[in-house]
Amino acid sequence: MELKHFKLIVFIHEEGSLTKAAEKLCLTQSALSHQLSELESSLGFSVFKRLNRKLTPTDQGYRLIKEGKKIISEVNRSIEYAISTGAKNNDPLKIMVECYSSFSFLPNVLRDLNNQFPQTEVIVESSLSHDYEFDLLNERCDICLVVNKKLDDELEFHEIVNDRLMVVVSENNPLSKHECLGFESLKNETLITHCKQSEIDAIFEHIRPPKSFQPRKILQITSTESIINLVDQGIGVAVMSEWAVSSYCEGRRVSLKPFETDNCKRPWYLSIKKNATKKNQMIGNFIDLMKKHNSLSNFA
Repeated sequence: MELKHFKLIVFIHEEGSLTKAAEKLCLTQSALSHQLSELESSLGFSVFKRLNRKLTPTDQGYRLIKEGKKIISEVNRSIEYAISTGAKNNDPLKIMVECYSSFSFLPNVLRDLNNQFPQTEVIVESSLSHDYEFDLLNERCDICLVVNKKLDDELEFHEIVNDRLMVVVSENNPLSKHECLGFESLKNETLITHCKQSEIDAIFEHIRPPKSFQPRKILQITSTESIINLVDQGIGVAVMSEWAVSSYCEGRRVSLKPFETDNCKRPWYLSIKKNATKKNQMIGNFIDLMKKHNSLSNFA
C-alpha cells in the first residue's frame, strides 16, 4: 500500500461518504470509487461495507485505518520537522534536568534519539532553575524534566513516571531495622544531598515535614554515585527519588526505606512550550522515548 491508499481509506472513514472524501482529496466521486475498488481487489478483502447507505469499516479495514492514521500523522510530523529544522539551521535540542547524574536511563534514551536524528546535537544540562517557565519561554531550553507542574497556559506537561521519595541508609545504621521512617528519626542524621542549603526545602515539598524539622548537618555532593558511596560508609543518609537512585544501590550495603507518610509519591513531567511538538519532531520523539524506557522500569 502507498501513502495515497492510506489517505483514501482514512478520509472515507472520517468523512463518512465517498462524496465528502472525494472533495477532501480533490477527486471526482467516480475516480475515488474506482481507486477504492482497485485497492480492495489488490488486498483481497473489503475495507468497507455498506450499512444503511453508510460506509462502515470491516474488521480488517478498521485495522488498516488505525495504522493509516499513525502513518499519516508521522509523515506530517516529519514534513513539519524538515521545515522547522531547515528554518532553524539544525539548532541543537536543549534539555534541562535537576541532576542528570541521577537518571541512569538517559544514556539509552539519548542513544535512541541520536539514531533517529544523527545530524542534530543534543545538549543536556543540570542547571535547571526553579523558574523553569522562564527558561522555556525564553528559549534557554526546549525541554525540562521537573516534578513541579505549574499552572501556565503557555506550557504543556507530559507525565512520564510516578515514583516516591526514599531514605537511603547504610545497613549498619540502626535506622535500617525499621520498615519505614519518620522525620523525627532523621533529626540526628547528616543529610547528604545534591541540593544547596538554601534549596533543602525543595526535597521535601511534596511531603510537607513539620516546620521544626532540621537535620543535624547537610552535606552537598553533586554526584549521585558519590552520595551512595558516602551512605554506604556510614557518613550520613540521603533522601532521594526511588526511580533515580535504585540502580546505584545495587551491590552496596545500603537499603531504601519509605517515609511513614502516605503522600511521598510524586509524578515526574517533561515540560515544553505549548505545541512545541508540532514545530519540532525531535521534541515529540524524545518524549515518546522517555515514556517507552520508563514504562519498562519498576517505577512506571
